[in-house]
This record gives sequence, C-alpha cells and structure tokens, in this order.
Amino acid sequence: MTPKKTFWAVVLMLGFALSQPIQVKAQQETDCPKRIGALGENFLSTHAIKIIKDVYQKLGCTLQVLLFPGRRSFVQFNSGAVDGELYRLPIGTINYTRPYVASEVPLFTITNSLWEAPAITNESAASIGYTMGVSWQKIFLDTHQIPGIAYRNGTDLINDYHKGHVTRFLAEDSNVRASIAAGMFKDNNIPIRKEVIKTGELSHYLGAEFTPFMKRFSAYLIAHKPFAQFDSQ
Repeated sequence: MTPKKTFWAVVLMLGFALSQPIQVKAQQETDCPKRIGALGENFLSTHAIKIIKDVYQKLGCTLQVLLFPGRRSFVQFNSGAVDGELYRLPIGTINYTRPYVASEVPLFTITNSLWEAPAITNESAASIGYTMGVSWQKIFLDTHQIPGIAYRNGTDLINDYHKGHVTRFLAEDSNVRASIAAGMFKDNNIPIRKEVIKTGELSHYLGAEFTPFMKRFSAYLIAHKPFAQFDSQ
C-alpha cells in the first residue's frame, strides 16, 4: 500500500471509531421512555420519583412522571398514554392488557401490613380502609371476606381515620411510618401495626417496545443499587 493510500485508510478508521460514541448516544436517546405513571400522594412514590428521574438522566433520558389515583395508572398504561409505571408488585400485572417488560431485578422490597387505631374494640367486625388500585389490598379483603372502605389516596384515608370513620387500614409500612414522623397522626391516636400481610418486591414496568432501554436500566440497578434505602429491614 502506498503512503497516500495508507494515510487515507488511517483517516477512515479514525473517523469510524470516533463516530461510534455518537451513534451509541443517538441510539440510547431514541430508546428512551418519555412518560411513566405513578401512584399520587404516596411517600414511596414521592421519593422514588426523584431517584428514577436521576437514573434515567444518567442513561441519557429525560423522564416525565404523571401522578394518578389508584387504578387510573393501569388505564393510562394500557391505553398507551404513558410508557410505563414507576413500580408495581408482580401481582399487579394481571391488570395489564398491553405487552410489557419488567426490570430484571426489583427496585426494592416492601412490607405490607394491617394497621389499626390503638384503642380499637371489636376489631373483627370493623371495616378496613384500603387504597383503590392496590392489588394486594383488594385480594386480602376478598380472600378473608372482610368489608372494606375504598379511598382514592392515603391522604383521604388518614383524614377519615382522624374522624373515626375507619379504625383499621391496609398500607405499606414505610408510608405509615413516614406519615407518623411527619406528624400526620395525633399523638393519642397513632396507628399500631397489627399484622404483616406480606413482603413483596416492587419492579419497574415499561411497554415491551422499550425492552432495549430496560436492559440498560436493569444493568444500572444491578451495578449501583440506587433504591437500596427503601428496602425493608
């Protein structure tokens, strides 16, 4: 090969090598989900949203999180209005009518419990408050044939608890403890955990078309464990 041909061969090789990071970055940006749904007025959601937005940004994506009450997030995902959901227990996927992909590892584990007022009497006859759209809560009530009172969000439930309209409720433990720490319950009426119902893993869910991004997202979860602070002890 002549010196002139060698020179141009080197130039072409360098040009190809330099173009690879640009192509990879462009590919990553095009596989980005744009909007996901999350349960509104929820301690876990509020803090997990901040973390997942940071993770998406590190992966080259700008994410918008829309807050919905209860089952509304399922509806929005199934209709294609959002690209995924912040998190769900695996049992929640029975409500999906759209092909989906889950993170290869869960974001974190949680403990779900039955909580009750400290001075409750005749507890077996009292209705139990629950949040609409939270599958494990409805399944627990149906399985044990216990009457339930449905609420759109935790705030409405706590307001009724203060009024004495509901003395027992189902909730994720960290949400209740955060509410207690924030002074949302009166000192003489702080709920007591009566029974641990189950411990579950919350995973991130996206439409199946975002499988390439989910692989990158899962790899980041495994390497950095950004949600470790939420894991139940």
